[in-house]
Amino acid sequence: MLLFSLVGCVHGPLPSAQDGVALGLAREPVERLRFDGHQIFYPGSLRLEARRLAQALQRCRTPISFAGKEASFRLFLIHPGFENAYMESGPTWPDSIVMPANLLRASGPLTGRSPNALGVVACHEAIHARQFAQRQGPWGKLESLTGFKVNTQGATESWFIEGLATAFEAGVGRPWSRREAPYWFSAFAAHMAHGSGPSSAALSPYYPGLLEFGSDYLSGGNFVHWLAETSGRGTLGDFVDEQARALVPVMGTGLRFRQHFGASAETLFRRFVADWRRKHPPRSRPAKQKVLIPRVGLWARLARSPRSGLLALYSKGLDGPARLQLLDDEGRVIRSRRVFALV
Repeated sequence: MLLFSLVGCVHGPLPSAQDGVALGLAREPVERLRFDGHQIFYPGSLRLEARRLAQALQRCRTPISFAGKEASFRLFLIHPGFENAYMESGPTWPDSIVMPANLLRASGPLTGRSPNALGVVACHEAIHARQFAQRQGPWGKLESLTGFKVNTQGATESWFIEGLATAFEAGVGRPWSRREAPYWFSAFAAHMAHGSGPSSAALSPYYPGLLEFGSDYLSGGNFVHWLAETSGRGTLGDFVDEQARALVPVMGTGLRFRQHFGASAETLFRRFVADWRRKHPPRSRPAKQKVLIPRVGLWARLARSPRSGLLALYSKGLDGPARLQLLDDEGRVIRSRRVFALV
């Protein structure tokens, strides 16, 4: 069991990926673009997008230094329309990034991102590849001798893995990371202003309050960025390096974190929340504003008719079916029906 936990992947191995991945590469001749020790595989019709990605990845210079080797990865740019990009890291095959060309086609307009801004997403995945390439001490020697790669970083938990990539996914001088984009920033700020403030449970990917936005990404990204500001960016790299040297990486991660950052993640997260609230004090609602719908739940979409003033509300919660409601300008439900889930 210990061996299996050491070689676990960031995500499932490439053969178990979505069926559309192989199909997206089989529909037309595949070309390859090499740069800086990396490779991009893409259908010929995506040649321009592949070149843009290569340029974006060359600009992806994260301010975190690791003692181990630099990552070398393959990126598969494909046609299928699933809304996800991910990095595969396995014990015997090269690290691979899978990215649909239309990744931001649906979510881009909603979040304020351009559907063509795939560079930030590629930079995010490349940071994963850099972190998971770190194997030092006995694990580095094992890789050098046999080519077998041990996952030393998985035990740092999702909030640190995704948080590190989210904190620096914008690279140098490029906007629209999840920390700066208005859609993501507003969602996180609204949650931080609620009640007495979230606990370290907000770092969990299953935290209800930020489930739609990816709590390990949003909470983790802002928390890791705060750690870089308060403890130094070098401390983040030192922690990753210490984890890479650990004889049993899946044990003692919390102690190693405390050793480098001076306190537990829970204690530091409370300090982070207090510091955030000092810099971003909650604002009172203007007296002339009227709350029509106190809570719309998760995965909600709202539209208003400029002519009649009627509201159309689509909502889908955790414990009920998706519903589409028609409301008047006072927030009263005129009609409601169950619908198929859109997300």
